This record gives sequence, C-alpha cells and structure tokens, in this order.
Amino acid sequence: MRKKYNTFFSVGDIFINKSTGEIGLLTERYDIFDGAFEDIGHIWAWDLYWTGPPIVEGVVGREQSYTELGLMNLLREDVLILVIDGIEQDTEAIIKEFNSKVENDK
Repeated sequence: MRKKYNTFFSVGDIFINKSTGEIGLLTERYDIFDGAFEDIGHIWAWDLYWTGPPIVEGVVGREQSYTELGLMNLLREDVLILVIDGIEQDTEAIIKEFNSKVENDK
C-alpha cells in the first residue's frame, strides 16, 4: 500500500502561470477517490480558481482541478510559480523536499 505524505500546499496559496500571467488561488483539497480504493491510499487534488484574462474566452473554466503531483510537475517544469504569504517560493527547494518526503514514505 502506498503511504500518505503531507501536502506542501494550503488553502490560499497562489500559483502564477508564467506564460499567461493568470493567477490561481488554491480553494479546496480533496481525495479524488474519496477513500474508495484503500489499497492505493489517497490521491489528493486541489481546486484552483484562476483570475486574469482568459486564454480562450468561454473554453476554459475559471475553476480547475489538479492533483498534488500534477502541481509539483508544473512547478518542476517551470510552468508555474508558487507564492505563499506574498513571497515567491524557491521551486527547487520545494521539489527537493517533496521528493525526499515521498521517498521516505515508501
């Protein structure tokens, strides 16, 4: 069984999309399977509410869901910037700490 790990994100954290300039606010964390598959553990996801000019008017909704691993990958690939309490975070340090925790939880 996969072990649980603590999240690095909190409600109110902000993501900035580097290519569009849109700003996303984390609004809710939830288990996408709601514990239905005990043998694989939790798969955590976040709702993000995006503000700013729409990329394509009417095509993409303002509220979108991302798994925690998906958000980490977007940080790793330099697509997003994480801002906590008004301070841009050191992406490399977050990813290193995240990878360490995941490895230790195995």
